Amino acid sequence: MTHQVILALGTNICRRVSLSHAYTRLQSIMSITASSPIYESIPQGNTKGPEFFNTVLYGVTELELSEFQKNLKQIEKEMGRCNWQHFFYTEVFSLRCLDIDIIMYDDVVSTEPELPRKDIYKYDFVLKPLAELLPDTKIAGTEQTFKELAQELGMPQKKMTIVPFLGEFK
Repeated sequence: MTHQVILALGTNICRRVSLSHAYTRLQSIMSITASSPIYESIPQGNTKGPEFFNTVLYGVTELELSEFQKNLKQIEKEMGRCNWQHFFYTEVFSLRCLDIDIIMYDDVVSTEPELPRKDIYKYDFVLKPLAELLPDTKIAGTEQTFKELAQELGMPQKKMTIVPFLGEFK
C-alpha cells in the first residue's frame, strides 16, 4: 500500500550539499513527486546563525509510518544531524546540518508522532512552501487547505527569498 507524505527540510550548514544529499537519500525510501522552491530565511529567534534553506517535498512511500519515521531519523543521523545549540548558541534554532520533519502522512492525526505537524501554524518557512506547492490540499483532521491557512494567518510575515538551485525538482 502506498502512503502520501509531505516533508519539510531545513539546513543552514553546507546548505546546497545537504539538500542535494537529502534528496538522493530520501529517494531510497519514497518517490518524490513534487518539491516547493527552496527558500532562504533567517533563523527563528536567532540572528547569530547563518540563514536557512527550507523546502517542502511531496511524495509517496510504501513504508508504514513508524518505519518511515525511523528511516528519516537514520538519514538525519547519517548526514550529521546534530543539535549545535549546546556547543555554540543557546537558541533552539541555530545550526542544523539537516532537519527533516513529517508534516503529514496520509490523513493521519496523532500526537506521537505529532501529525499533522503544528509547525504549519507557526512558521512561514513551512507554510509558505506548503501553500504554494499544495494549495488545495486539506490539512488532516480539518476542512482547511494550506492556502486558506496561509491567507488566514497572513503568511509570510518574515522575509523569504527563493534560491536558484541546480537539481531542483519541479
